[in-house]
Amino acid sequence: MKIFNISLCLSVLCLLLSAVSQAQTGCDLPYEDKVSFNPITTGVEFEPETDGGGSEPIDEADIDRIIYWIHGLSGDPSAWARASSATSILGAPDYPARKVFSLNPTYTEFDLQNAGWNLHQSFVTMGDVADEAIGNPSPTRNFAIAHSQGGLVTRAVDKIYADYNMESERRIGGIVTFGTAHQGAMILNNYDDILDYADDICTELSAGPVTEYIDNSFLLRSLVSNNTLEAVVDQVCGFFSQTILPVALSDYQATITQDYEVGAADLAELNSHVSQIPNVAFYGIEQEPILWRTIQYLGIDNPNDYDPFEANEDSEIISRVEENRLKYLDKFIHYTNRVNYLETDLGMPCSAFQWIFTPGFCLIYDTEYWRKVALAEAWERGYRWWNNANTDYKAMIGAIDSELVPQLYCSCLNQDEGPSDPDWDYDDYVYPISNPGQCPTECETYINQEIQVINHPSDGVVLAESAAGMPGADFVGLLSGSNHMQMRNDKNLKRVLRSLFEGQYGNYFITAPRD
Repeated sequence: MKIFNISLCLSVLCLLLSAVSQAQTGCDLPYEDKVSFNPITTGVEFEPETDGGGSEPIDEADIDRIIYWIHGLSGDPSAWARASSATSILGAPDYPARKVFSLNPTYTEFDLQNAGWNLHQSFVTMGDVADEAIGNPSPTRNFAIAHSQGGLVTRAVDKIYADYNMESERRIGGIVTFGTAHQGAMILNNYDDILDYADDICTELSAGPVTEYIDNSFLLRSLVSNNTLEAVVDQVCGFFSQTILPVALSDYQATITQDYEVGAADLAELNSHVSQIPNVAFYGIEQEPILWRTIQYLGIDNPNDYDPFEANEDSEIISRVEENRLKYLDKFIHYTNRVNYLETDLGMPCSAFQWIFTPGFCLIYDTEYWRKVALAEAWERGYRWWNNANTDYKAMIGAIDSELVPQLYCSCLNQDEGPSDPDWDYDDYVYPISNPGQCPTECETYINQEIQVINHPSDGVVLAESAAGMPGADFVGLLSGSNHMQMRNDKNLKRVLRSLFEGQYGNYFITAPRD
């Protein structure tokens, strides 16, 4: 119990590693709480427009077509394992297998342009052989379903065909993206904030357990002062977050991630190309608390560990997190109560007078008092971290930002019946208004600059407005309740793929069930 959260600290660091990499595999995790705001507004609605743009029906030939299932950053061909096999061979309840030949290519991750060329070569190498085997009359009957970064790389392939007059070399006739940061991923812009966040996890969550561990040992507390202990913890955590973690993240700081930071020139160049083939973009909106629901499939489970389209439960960790948060709160309250007792009943801390006349008493209880103060403060740090973790994480991915906005107020404090009334309420005499006409003529108006907090819906890694912002998309679809990794094998994926193959997102994607 004394160091029960050390593994948790490392596990949350695992979340950060996975979040930056948007990795396709998980880490084993043993264990937010909502934070209060006082903004004018606490959110904005996001409703992307959908375009019922037309697309030509596909060849009705009774033969398979290829679907290329494209992985995200640092992923591998297994990223879509469940969905691809269910679609082409196995099927699933209420989801018939289709006349599809699934291929799972990979690509290099130097930059978007080179990744695009490499992916095209994978289409040629893998797809041409498969086309010949299944008797596919045209490679443009084939299309790509891509997750996250994979959607950008696939779009880069499409742009290459247009830029280099390679339409005759085209190997895909449609693109479907899931959770792709078409307008950039803010988490990539905030790399330094991620390191600071990792440092806070280590220092804030370890403060209570380590301080208590030292305090329970007479020898250790005789040798180690609170200041020394805090300095050691800061050095250890700083070494981890500033030295070890950057090395662990080095593979995920490749040039390709710089290409789709928010505002990146390469991303702007990619977005200057409006595809002329059928395109569909799906975006997820995860429910609160976003951090802990996202961590379920970023840090704990691999969505492909579940049966096809069954990676649906993402609330298990929430109760465990709340249990952990309450442990910190209980410890904080316990030591705070002891501090209050020593202050109220025993008059701690000792005054200089008490130290002169009752040194033995002070030696015992004054020392204990300062020990309990240190313990209460240490556990409070961890408790505050739990309370703010979700909000801080959302700020890193760009899901929360703020701005100063002018707010008009009406003030009637100069009225005699105002402050002279013993029962007067400030809000009755000073209150916000939307226009000057709402303020009585005998009162005054003034403008106050206030912070407006804006919540942007996201899938826990990519903002909805970015994933839905595919230039020239024919259709945009919502995956309500799906987080970034979960969407590769959950019920929403099943629903939209079935709709896709049935033609609800354009005739091009209509694909018959397998006999």
